[in-house]
Amino acid sequence: MPTHDLLLSIAFKAELKQSHRLIKTGEFTEESALQRVLQKQAGEAGLDALIQQRQVIGQKRIASSALRQQQKSERSLRRQGSASADAMTDGRSWQAWFDGSAHPNPGKIGIGGVLIGPDGQRTEISQRMPDGDNNEAEFHALQSVLLSALELGVDQLHVWGDSRVVIDAINNAAHGIASAGMQKQKSTVPYFPSGILQTHFLQSLALASQFKELHLHWVPREKNVIADALSQAARLKDF
Repeated sequence: MPTHDLLLSIAFKAELKQSHRLIKTGEFTEESALQRVLQKQAGEAGLDALIQQRQVIGQKRIASSALRQQQKSERSLRRQGSASADAMTDGRSWQAWFDGSAHPNPGKIGIGGVLIGPDGQRTEISQRMPDGDNNEAEFHALQSVLLSALELGVDQLHVWGDSRVVIDAINNAAHGIASAGMQKQKSTVPYFPSGILQTHFLQSLALASQFKELHLHWVPREKNVIADALSQAARLKDF
């Protein structure tokens, strides 16, 4: 038997109104009223079939929304790159944006990232990861961006993300970003009480230490639309 929360998640507004009318009769509970309305809507196909159909519709809506957001972000990419270029020391540095999302929190993780080279090279990341919380998702996303940059032979990189937890953790552990690059050192003091997050933190710090010059910057979420759209789309993929 499907849970009431599941039925609430697939019900349309009109169906919720119908169930409220049944509740007012005093003959139905909130749960039984909604189940009665949806069973009638399902007809001979059955409630399970209706649930599956509505879940597919919901996934398509999420995917469509993510696509529209990504298309919108594409139009702002040039402006975004231009604004971030002011922070660079020369024209040899790459730019990168990352984002991780978990839904629910904790739940399915999707990560997104984009790397832009000084000559217009572009690499996108959109990947489903093991379930976890939002902080785990953000660390996964940062690690993926850093690893991709290293595989491309990048040694000078500016990275933007909207997670203060991740950005501050790496910057604080390295005692800030110096003009000559990130100080290469290992943290021996646990930074996170969670063992999982501590592992992600140390893995991220190890990747960060391999760059000649690495600068991590925080941006508000509305200025991180490309990576956000890629991470949202990734949550719909199979793991």
